Amino acid sequence: MFQQIFHLWLMSFLLRAPEISLGLPFSEAVDVWGVGCVLAFLYLAQNLFSVECKYQMMKNMVTVLGQPQDHLLRAGKYSEQFFIEEEGEDSPSWRLMTAEEYTAVNNVETEEEEGFIELPNSLNGLIHASTLSCVVQIHPKLAEMEDRMAFVSLLEGLLHLDGDERISPRQALELPFISMSHLREDVHSRDYLTTSQEAMRVCPTEDSVHCSTSDSGYSGSMDEVSWDSVEALDFTSDTSELSWCSDLTINSRDTSVWSSIGDDDTREEVSCRSDKAADVTAAATASSGAVGGGDVSVNQCTPRPGVLGPLKSLATFISGSGALGGTRDAATKTSFVISHKIAKNSKPFSEGEFVKECLVDSAALICPEKKEAFEQVPLSRLTVTRRIEDIAGNLELQLQHEVVSFDFFSLALDESCDVRDTAQLLVFIRGIKDFKITEELAALRSMKGTTTGSDLFTEVDACMNTLGLKWDRLAGVTTDGCPSLTGKNVGLLKRMQDKVTEIDPDQKLVFLHCIIHQHVLCKSVLKMNHVIDVVTKIVNFIRARALNHRQFVSLLEEHETEHGDIGYHTAVRWLSLGKMLKRVWELKAEIREFCEKKGKDIPELSDEDWMADFAFAVDVTALMNELNTKLQGKGLFVHEMHSLVKAFMRKLQFLSSQLESNNLTHMQTLKEVTPSADHLCRYSSMLGALHGAFSRRFEDLRMIEDEMHMISSPFTCSVDNAPSDVQLELIDLQSDAVLAEHFKSGSLLDFYSSLKEENFPNIRRHAQKMLVLFGSTYICEKTFSVMKFAKSRYRSSLTDDHLAAVLRISTSDIQPDFDALVKAQQRLDFSH
Repeated sequence: MFQQIFHLWLMSFLLRAPEISLGLPFSEAVDVWGVGCVLAFLYLAQNLFSVECKYQMMKNMVTVLGQPQDHLLRAGKYSEQFFIEEEGEDSPSWRLMTAEEYTAVNNVETEEEEGFIELPNSLNGLIHASTLSCVVQIHPKLAEMEDRMAFVSLLEGLLHLDGDERISPRQALELPFISMSHLREDVHSRDYLTTSQEAMRVCPTEDSVHCSTSDSGYSGSMDEVSWDSVEALDFTSDTSELSWCSDLTINSRDTSVWSSIGDDDTREEVSCRSDKAADVTAAATASSGAVGGGDVSVNQCTPRPGVLGPLKSLATFISGSGALGGTRDAATKTSFVISHKIAKNSKPFSEGEFVKECLVDSAALICPEKKEAFEQVPLSRLTVTRRIEDIAGNLELQLQHEVVSFDFFSLALDESCDVRDTAQLLVFIRGIKDFKITEELAALRSMKGTTTGSDLFTEVDACMNTLGLKWDRLAGVTTDGCPSLTGKNVGLLKRMQDKVTEIDPDQKLVFLHCIIHQHVLCKSVLKMNHVIDVVTKIVNFIRARALNHRQFVSLLEEHETEHGDIGYHTAVRWLSLGKMLKRVWELKAEIREFCEKKGKDIPELSDEDWMADFAFAVDVTALMNELNTKLQGKGLFVHEMHSLVKAFMRKLQFLSSQLESNNLTHMQTLKEVTPSADHLCRYSSMLGALHGAFSRRFEDLRMIEDEMHMISSPFTCSVDNAPSDVQLELIDLQSDAVLAEHFKSGSLLDFYSSLKEENFPNIRRHAQKMLVLFGSTYICEKTFSVMKFAKSRYRSSLTDDHLAAVLRISTSDIQPDFDALVKAQQRLDFSH
């Protein structure tokens, strides 16, 4: 019950923002609204919105500012106290209740405020609300009018109905009314500018106005008071009002409002914000020199003469007091930025405390005056955890907004277990919109039970539903080829094709087996185990015992070799075999010497036939590592990877023919051992077998080879081999010399983006489908490497949700919206 009362009476009627009245989430933007109300009061000598009746206040807001947007009214807890939702032609719409409807719904009579001003239809009506006779005698009419327009522009920003769109104090200080940039540019406004600058410094009045407070102990002339003095007033004192010796006394607390809320301590705590605003209002009212005096009529929308100068000072003071909020925002944003870097580099969340300690110590040495600002940056472990959660949510939200507009997309899927043996399914998405490619982590789905095709399909379907992806825009799926993914009857891919067929019977998905995986599998036909096993034993003999390892490293240092050590071979590391073979070959002399000293007999090192096979293995694995490295990388198109594979296959044929001719030009390691003709014949046949394995493994690519060729080389491909729906368009394309030059000078994406939709719709569509395909699951493998590091045996308690957040941040190319995160944090957490 108290929470509801707290929300409703957080601000007095004088300063109450619409989000308070409507029951919306609120932030420091309510204070910005309060500043606008204060300035409008000083300008008009009357409240802009009624303070006697909640309904009249809301009606005044709608009259002057328009009705709040529908999404605000739908979200407001108390919107139905003021507005009625009605069915419209397209969608439901809202309207303000009549006074009678309000009374019937809320059982409260509306009250018309006596002597209330006649409101304009918009804030712009305040510009021409009165004559300028009192001002023209001193200042040119044009300068005063321009300044009024600047003032109203400031009010429009301060009194925006949507708190998220309301300007910040820092933005307010940059507006022309305060900066007076509009006056500096006009020479005719020089006198007016000078007077305004004087007013901003001291806020003088025609008569000497004295002020006093019961507790502050101050008594003096306003001519002696700067706004620093006003800021120094004790706004938390028990004084019930701030009395200025003028014709008006403004209560700093509306006791009728607070009497219904809790005890005295509660009322004092809750009313702190409105106390200070009301006190500043009283101070500025007195400084304007026109409160309660003159010929101003309060029942007309009439600004008081000469008030704009002092208003500049008040606006500067109150907005400037938002520097504290700005400092807090900067500290919050800093914590988000640092937390983002912690997650980006897969560091423990507790590293934030260490980073903060370093920042504070550095600030104490470099800029001691800024040390306190660095101390305000929240970087505790729990705070960093929340920041990472929020950043990951922001990235996912941005991705959701982006995927809605995809023309086509494809998925890369892979599954692996983390250190806790939880099956983790990675789903990456590559989408295309107007030939702009987006490649992001769609989801990390943790699977505690079985990982059958049915289980995997359930997770993928949930991922697509979460992002709002449509099945009819799915172009293809790339996997690592495991049975649960590729099963013909119950595998994931079969279920995905069935799902697509239900929507569009003519749609056929392109299923690709990761090119890199197939490339690695092909080397098994070389049958080099007799070489690999011996080399592995040699490495294990040296590395398995610490003493052997130390002595071998010392031996290498004595010989001043190029390499200082040898490494292990790990099957899951694609390049490790070739690197190990090459390193052992280059250090074979030192290894032979070391083994002799240790009494370890390695007869193969003296066997010429075995050494020839060893040299051949070094050359072949080096070639395969070179191809593997080229196939790795983010953003490669499938036709580019297919071209690399085809080039490698041609190299195999070329090298095979050279070996038959006893030509070792491109086999540098094999050339060192001068193999026999029988060896060369056997090596040539092994290369032929490797070529055959590549041909069999990449059969799925041959099915789309013609279409890939058409997209990558549209001006040289055969029209006969092209799909029937693009053949006529392809003829037009190949006949256009201008487009041919454009194709040569720009990127593939730029070229297809330049093609007009009305002339080449089918070519563009086919290009999008091909360019969006994943050629490999390299990005999944790379992310699993990050996962192994982020969730290691030292951080095994990392939850699945936090692991997903870390992986999303570490792999994403999307920049987090830190400003939106800070604004959301203002709503959710006032304690930091």
